Amino acid sequence: MDSGIVWFSWVDYNGVTDDLEVRLSTTNVRPVAPLLTRNVNLVAELGQTNAYVGFTSGTGGGSNNHDIRQWKGDTVPPTVISTNPQGGDADVPIEIAFSVQFSEPMNQPSVLGWELQLENTTRSVQQSLFEEAKLSEIIDVGLANAQFNPTGDTITVSSSWGLAYSQSYRIAFTEPPPTDVAGNPLQIDSLTFDFTTVGEPAIQSVAPSSDQAGGQFTVDIKMQNVTDLFDVSFVLNYTTDQFH
Repeated sequence: MDSGIVWFSWVDYNGVTDDLEVRLSTTNVRPVAPLLTRNVNLVAELGQTNAYVGFTSGTGGGSNNHDIRQWKGDTVPPTVISTNPQGGDADVPIEIAFSVQFSEPMNQPSVLGWELQLENTTRSVQQSLFEEAKLSEIIDVGLANAQFNPTGDTITVSSSWGLAYSQSYRIAFTEPPPTDVAGNPLQIDSLTFDFTTVGEPAIQSVAPSSDQAGGQFTVDIKMQNVTDLFDVSFVLNYTTDQFH
């Protein structure tokens, strides 16, 4: 580094995982892999959550100048990378665990205080056909019970929304948006998407047919839209004259 050229540096700290990373490059393109990594709890080291940021340098026994040309904090807002379900998804299970993946670790209290609106658009369209219909099919869903992944960039909410079979739904996120660990608010242009739930479980066919006689047989039942057989029960009705 004793060449006199300009170096670029990136220092990242994840307050969720306590990972500190340092990157260096001779261009302004951020390297993918860090040069130095260390796991350190800065709050425990500093004894408080507020601190000043400074820069130091060393030249050993030599003499040299070290100049900081420019520096800035994290001002890049987080974005939503993906959701589950995604917009346009069909055959979504009614007990789906809803999840959102962000582009970086988030400020967890701000996410847990976030709300979204869930609208049954199938019923809303049906109700709009009748002027006297005043019932709202939009409900506010809090994320207080959301679970974060270890890196703090993905939340998962177990569904308790009472989704119905063969219905269209719309999810819309409300203001104010949550923030990342640096305090930058989530960048949302239009985080609204639609999905359709799976059809109601049904029996497609049963073999053998009800008029087939015989002393021994195997029942083959073909079903659709079944996600949990523990919630399925079967009843076999027969008369003794069907078995010879």
